[in-house]
Formats: sequence, structure tokens, C-alpha cells
Amino acid sequence: MTPSNAILATLLLPGAAHAALGKPLRGALAFLVTVGMFWCGYAILGDRVFHSVLFEPFSLLARVFEFVPLNLLPESVNLGCTIVANLLRDVPVDPSAHDEMTRALRAAQPGEHVGFFLTGCSGIVAALFAADAHGLAYGQGPRPRNRALMSGLSWLLPGSGHFLAGHRNKGFLMGGAVLVMFVLGLLFSEGLAVDRSHHDAYWIIQSLFGGGALVSALWFGPMEVTDSIPLRYNLGITLTAVAGLMNLVVMIDAYTVADLQKARQEG
Repeated sequence: MTPSNAILATLLLPGAAHAALGKPLRGALAFLVTVGMFWCGYAILGDRVFHSVLFEPFSLLARVFEFVPLNLLPESVNLGCTIVANLLRDVPVDPSAHDEMTRALRAAQPGEHVGFFLTGCSGIVAALFAADAHGLAYGQGPRPRNRALMSGLSWLLPGSGHFLAGHRNKGFLMGGAVLVMFVLGLLFSEGLAVDRSHHDAYWIIQSLFGGGALVSALWFGPMEVTDSIPLRYNLGITLTAVAGLMNLVVMIDAYTVADLQKARQEG
């Protein structure tokens, strides 16, 4: 299996590439985690997950998006699950029922913040497992400093990948910067900054800090809509989004650190 095929196979069916590459247990883990996260979230949200589509496709692509909802991010990275959910979607044939469907998508569901976290972050987890399958396809095999694992740990807790790889000072510095930025955003917004149902485009970026998105979903959600918002609400949203972008850099650097360690071991 080529590295590019390993990526595609993982996105369509998590764990398939790992099984084909002789890692069935890791493949089972990829399947259970990635598919399990998506369908647990979907059980809460149902079709409301499609409330988070970023845009309606123009006519030339509309037929394609009926089967492959690439405008639903970050879920669409978990391609197989997203396609199946889209095929199960209850889309009325009668145009007069479209408004009723739209109202249903806007109606809040109990526990939806947890549901949105699970479906959305299943896409990020799928990407991490795809990176791992890509490495296996190159014949790198298992090793103490798995690159995808280091990135995944950094996604959950910034700096933890560096810490486990022996770069403790860098881990504390980079991870601390992300955490401070994210916490400041929550403080300025009084816990309202990370709310996918109200500003889902920002949430895509915020979810790059998976641990922060999870804490926000469990601790601060569901967000209540009130007549007043915090004075620095927009600043809070901006800071949490910047924290997500910063953590993307941390994840990439953790991936590189593990790669350099492997090169030194082989050299």
C-alpha cells in the first residue's frame, strides 16, 4: 500500500490501512476511536450536525455535495462517517418543507455542545490516524517516538508531546503560551467564546486545541443566549482562535521533533 493510499483508506474507513499494513490492533483502535466519536456525537445531534456547514455549494457542485459534504468541517476529514451521515439525512423532497427542516436544524438539542465536540474532533483524530498510516506505509514501523502520537498528545494538551519526547523546556514554553492565550479568551468572554452553534467558523480553529474545546464543552456548555454579552466577548473569541492556531504550530513542531529523533537513532 502506498502512503497516499494509506491516507485515503484511513479517511474512508479508519483502521483499514493499519490492518492492511499488518497493525490490526492499532487499526481496531483507530476505528473504535474515530468512528465511535462521530456516531456518539451524531446520536446527540442527528441532522443538526449539518447546521454547521460553512456554505451552500453553487449549482455545479451541488450534486457532489449531496453525497460528500465537504462544506462540513472538520467532520468531512472523517470522510466515510460524514458520507454515511449525509446519506441518512432527512432531506424533504417537497420544497415547502424546506423551512421546517431549517427550523429543525436550528433547534438546540440537549447536550449538543458535547455532540458537536465529538463529531467535529473525530475529523481531527481521523487526520492523526491518517498521518500514522502514512508513516507505516513508508515502512517506518512502530517506534518509541511515534510522530502522529506526539502530535495527538499536543492536540489534547499543548506541550505534552514535547515533554514526552524529552524537550521539556520547549514543551513548557510552547504549551504554556497556548494555555495562557486560551484561558485569557475564556476569561474575557466569561466562558462564552467557544460555542460552535453560534460561531462555528471560529470553532473550527478553536478545536485545534482539542483539550480546550473539550473543557469548554463540558464545563461552560450549553451556552445560554441572553440580551447582554460580555464587554470583551469578541476579544475572547479572537484569543481562543489564536490559541488554536498556535497549537497547530505546536503539533507540527512535536511531529518534527519526533522525526528528528528517529533520524538520529537511525544515523
